[in-house]
Amino acid sequence: MINHRRSTSVDAYVGCRLKQRREDLGMSQERLAELLRLSFQ
Repeated sequence: MINHRRSTSVDAYVGCRLKQRREDLGMSQERLAELLRLSFQ
């Protein structure tokens, strides 16, 4: 099964807000992934 998933304007908005908040907190992507128990890639 092939997934042809594309980002939408909602995806872009959420991603932008997440990045902004993370940077406001001085948090790295690695640290956020660690807190969410995900691997950073």
